[in-house]
Amino acid sequence: MCFVPHDRVFLNGETESAGDIAQTYATHHRHSCIGARARFGDLLIGAGALMIESNGLDPERHTHLQDDMSS
Repeated sequence: MCFVPHDRVFLNGETESAGDIAQTYATHHRHSCIGARARFGDLLIGAGALMIESNGLDPERHTHLQDDMSS
């Protein structure tokens, strides 16, 4: 058991706001997460393109590689 000062307790029995807080957090998280995933996808596609070039392949000539990366 540990002592927690009363001013550090969040929503002690105040459940009427809990739904709104959860909804607000979930909405914010969805929006910020989607943006981060799009940037991460761009990073992976760019890394794949660099691997193609470093293996001596021409991405313009081997279009099936581009199709695999973008689908």
